[in-house]
Amino acid sequence: MTNKKTIKNFHLFVTILLMLILFLSACNLNPQRPQQKEGTNKPPEVPTVLDEMYTEILTLMYDIDSIEGIQIGISEKENQEAPSSEEAQIQIETQGELETEAKIEPPKNDEAISGQDMTRFIEKNIVVTPLLEEEDIEGEASEVEAPPEEIEEIWFEINSQIQQLHRKWNILEADLRDVNAPQDQIKAFEETLTTASLEVMEQKVIESLLSLNELTQHLADFRNSFTSKVPGQVFKMRYHIRHSIIHASIEEYDKAQEQIDKVKEIKNGLQAELVEMGATQVLQKFDLSIEDLENQMKLKNFSLVQTDGAIVVKNTVLMEDAYSSHVEE
Repeated sequence: MTNKKTIKNFHLFVTILLMLILFLSACNLNPQRPQQKEGTNKPPEVPTVLDEMYTEILTLMYDIDSIEGIQIGISEKENQEAPSSEEAQIQIETQGELETEAKIEPPKNDEAISGQDMTRFIEKNIVVTPLLEEEDIEGEASEVEAPPEEIEEIWFEINSQIQQLHRKWNILEADLRDVNAPQDQIKAFEETLTTASLEVMEQKVIESLLSLNELTQHLADFRNSFTSKVPGQVFKMRYHIRHSIIHASIEEYDKAQEQIDKVKEIKNGLQAELVEMGATQVLQKFDLSIEDLENQMKLKNFSLVQTDGAIVVKNTVLMEDAYSSHVEE
């Protein structure tokens, strides 16, 4: 009887001990669960391919923006190579039979179009290049030293870059679906990429610039699906500034002002955060540059609009630096 009672007490003791161990283990695990869950739910960092696409789109805009100036260089070269009126008259009179005897040798051209000439032609006709340069963007057009044989050579290279953009979009789209990015944003990017590609094929300069710039707005939205120290709104401000300058270049100043108004709205949403990070002076510079840009818009002086637009972009770069260098406490 005593043995049975002892065994029963032993089983009871073991049961209580196991329950106590399980209880203590549960207490120790519970504090870790919120951290594990939080770490699991944190979105991944902005993928490298997104940054690469952003840079490549701006590079495409840089090269397309140079098209008009390059075309002027080609036209100047053709004018220089055209036969003189005297030579043309002799060729007509010979009717081909005495051409070798009567044809005079054209004068040597000592004024061939130089790299400096090409730079001047391009700089006089650019729209958004000064703004792109504030983000350290430089396209192949910056290396043009002489007019190409025909403008199709430039468009061919641009089309090749567009194809590369499609390949990278295939990679980014997969990343976006992994983080459940909004489907409407993905669809909007695809539609705009198709539109931009067709406009490049049709060699439409302004339309291509607008559509390619539109892609940068979608990329800014995509950043919100990932973890990033720099909010997508900073990049969205640059999109609106570039759009504003493009509209101003074709004298659509009302549309240009609408874009500036959107920039100010976005900036107001970031202001408290930037002040907290100690970027008050950056905000002051930004506000002053926006004010200067609006004044030039009223005067409708595109050269000064372009200059002040570039300064606004420079100040958004300072905002980006403030976010990137900020250490959370």
